[in-house]
Amino acid sequence: MTLDEECRLSYYNRIAVLNEGHSVYLVQHLESGRVFVEKVLSVYDIGVYRYLMAHPVKNTPHIYEAVEDEGFLHVIEEHISGESLEEILSRKGILSENDAMNYVQQLCMILQALHCAKPPIIHRDIKPSNVMITPDGTVKLLDMNAAKRFSSEKAEDTILIGTAGYAAPEQYGFGVSSVQTDIYALGVLLNVMLSGQTPKEQLYGGSLKPVIEKCTQLDARNRYQSVTEVLEALTLRTAYSSSPSHSFRRYLPPGFRTGQPIHMVSAGLAYFLLFVISLTLTVNNSSMADLWLNRLSLLFIGLALILLSCNYLDIWDHLRISGLDKTWKKVLAIIVLDAILFFILLIIMIILENLLLK
Repeated sequence: MTLDEECRLSYYNRIAVLNEGHSVYLVQHLESGRVFVEKVLSVYDIGVYRYLMAHPVKNTPHIYEAVEDEGFLHVIEEHISGESLEEILSRKGILSENDAMNYVQQLCMILQALHCAKPPIIHRDIKPSNVMITPDGTVKLLDMNAAKRFSSEKAEDTILIGTAGYAAPEQYGFGVSSVQTDIYALGVLLNVMLSGQTPKEQLYGGSLKPVIEKCTQLDARNRYQSVTEVLEALTLRTAYSSSPSHSFRRYLPPGFRTGQPIHMVSAGLAYFLLFVISLTLTVNNSSMADLWLNRLSLLFIGLALILLSCNYLDIWDHLRISGLDKTWKKVLAIIVLDAILFFILLIIMIILENLLLK
């Protein structure tokens, strides 16, 4: 650290600790009074910070100082206000496809600028806590601590860094980090926003499933080769989901919404059996009117249980089932709600039967 650098850093007075374990502080400039973030890093790529100082990337924190001293890097960067995606997911559980796509599309625009650097800058730690949403809905990508410049000369990463669940296989010594590393994390993030879990825990089953699957391929060569391709895929899905045919399809009964033949055949057989069982029901010593009322009641209850169990029209979102963090909790919640719905409908049918057949 030169005398000039030491003098510049002395103008920033620490006023609060943001993360003591990672040496992150809130500092205030003595002359301007402005508030910044100071980070003291032991693992870093100084070239990344020098590039960002000279070429600020929109919607990432502006870097004001990056000073090396005895194996540590002192970084002074812009303080960005807002709510982290981690906080939003903690509050909401999951997001709609439109909101999730909007956030990922904005992240793609940021990553495009980073990946277009010479050499490309790989963020390597895209996760909910590093994504900030400002009050006006703008996405900011934080924390360049794990970022590095891409090198085609390296066969594999020498330092294992990243966040479990979001880190691509190559970050664990199975190759070298590249733009596909960030694309892998984007796919995981998209899945987490939509299902509350990583793809390994529970792969999202909606219209964005193909995008998530391609982003998170274990072999980087099988992923999208650029964030531009991710943007194009999301644009196509947006156009598809807003098309009249897709809007109509979401109202089809469970089993027919995907358009996949095997699902439609299986669902068709299940509905056929329900209709046959319901409409051939026999009850001893009952009138014809009483018999048909019982048959239709059984059919109605069966259909209602199917719609609830199969998340018709995203009913799980409204009942907060999708936000549960464990699969067994979701299954248990559905079973309990099915039982409650069954008894409620049964009571209603008994009351209607008594009123109509008096």
